[in-house]
Amino acid sequence: MIITKETDYALRIISALASGKIMSTHEICSQEFLPVQFTYNIIRKLNKAGYIKITRGRYGGNKLNIDLYQTSLLDLLKVMDENFNICACVEYGFECKRKEKNKMCITHDYLMDIQRSLLKQFADCSLEKLLFGND
Repeated sequence: MIITKETDYALRIISALASGKIMSTHEICSQEFLPVQFTYNIIRKLNKAGYIKITRGRYGGNKLNIDLYQTSLLDLLKVMDENFNICACVEYGFECKRKEKNKMCITHDYLMDIQRSLLKQFADCSLEKLLFGND
């Protein structure tokens, strides 16, 4: 699967923080109906990638640290370590016995075209557009 529950939750966390308001993890979880422990793990990952800034202390919380217009869905998928290959044969270094024997594989060629198209779609889709419909 390309967009896992973890990435779905990351999108919901980013959406909650898009207003610019500093929010606690518990506020985000309450607003977006997310499990607390899983959310902490995702926030740590987003913080490490620079997507969220975490401030500790009494008035601390989580704050969005990216421009949603400049950040693509592909960028987020990479941060979340998603495997965005549609099948094994499009993965780098995959050894296809069929292709080795026949020297060509029409199925592989079509799947590679689909893979390239999908990656372009992800790269062209800003988080702003995906979350709020704004171009």
